[in-house]
Amino acid sequence: MADGMTSADQVAAPGPCAEQSSASLLTLNAEVYRICMTDGGYPAEWPQHPNCPCCGIGQLKNLFTKHQFSHRQCTNCGFVCVDPYPPEDILKKLYAGSYYTNFLEFYEARHLREVGGYSMTAAPLELLEKMIETATRGRAAGEWLDVGGGLGTVADLVRRRHPRWAVTLNEFNPRSLQLAREIYGLDAIDSDAHQLRNMERRFDVISAVAVLEHIPDPFSFLHSYAELLKPDGILVLIVPQFTRLNAAVSKAASANAAPPFHVSLFEEHCLRTILERIGAFKYIEVSQYGPPAFSLLHHYDTSEYWDIAIPSLQEPVPKGLQIKEYPTEIAAGLNALAEAEAVVKDHFAKVDGRLFLMAIGSKAAKGADRDNSRSKWLVVREALRTISSVGKRPRHRQAPTCMPAPATPKREET
Repeated sequence: MADGMTSADQVAAPGPCAEQSSASLLTLNAEVYRICMTDGGYPAEWPQHPNCPCCGIGQLKNLFTKHQFSHRQCTNCGFVCVDPYPPEDILKKLYAGSYYTNFLEFYEARHLREVGGYSMTAAPLELLEKMIETATRGRAAGEWLDVGGGLGTVADLVRRRHPRWAVTLNEFNPRSLQLAREIYGLDAIDSDAHQLRNMERRFDVISAVAVLEHIPDPFSFLHSYAELLKPDGILVLIVPQFTRLNAAVSKAASANAAPPFHVSLFEEHCLRTILERIGAFKYIEVSQYGPPAFSLLHHYDTSEYWDIAIPSLQEPVPKGLQIKEYPTEIAAGLNALAEAEAVVKDHFAKVDGRLFLMAIGSKAAKGADRDNSRSKWLVVREALRTISSVGKRPRHRQAPTCMPAPATPKREET
């Protein structure tokens, strides 16, 4: 899931605009409308959350609608989700549809074969590098499971940066698994968390990059994978952020609101809340990266003016299609806001939040590795003290030669 959606999300927020695109199945909106509305029975046949899927106790209230999909917000923690949400059979049809399949075949896989590198990742490369170094904690070897990693660009990056780590891709799209093995030669499996637990698989690190926003029940998902961590294991997540200004002002105008693919929208507090609720972690840290999540341009929701062409062999790059012109007042307003945006620069990143969240949930207390390193040094000191006194006659014995206590090895805070 992680690698497949992001590039298109940046072109325009997907969703079914039936009045404009249902005549042709060459666009994403038309395909989504057919799968979800015409054949999928939305909204009457879709399940609803009894309470907040994030904190587990709050009630959900209507916040906004985008392309007919209702988004609701928790009155307790502020979490935003699509509700009613797509059932499992609808999700399978969406990710097996023409858009997602053609995106994999004609755009992503082709790009990776011809160009290589990590330009297709769902998060900035520098953020992925930081995630890897933070999660490995200086360890030379270990076992890493990357969940929902699409064609495996993140898993391959981990393996290249740390060749002695055993890295496994956990992906549920059959074609993605096949392509990941073909392009990267990865160890790729489609077993879910419960199957892996029954197989007694355990991991030092489990990652999910740009995955959690696609999961209707994020708590159950995270809880099941947390059970696969070793006693000192780490769960690391990267998700796009839906900030308080996004919820109050942007709403449907935010590209992160991309139903029915993005169904769980996290603000920093919400991501921390759901990790605390799991109850498996002694240490949790959530950090923000990237440009502002909120833009002044979000004062106008332009999603109904755009669609996305389904990639093809002849036109492999997903293209945004403007399906109708902006009214004069909207065009003028967008131009004025674009000028103001250039002036405010990074202001909203500082006061509201940045586009990406990285969360670390560690089953070991913060500084555990540091304490272990110091304990090893103490053992060495005692051994050297013993060696220095062996064979010396008592009357000539001097004070044992002692190594000064080494400084605690520094490492990057996790």
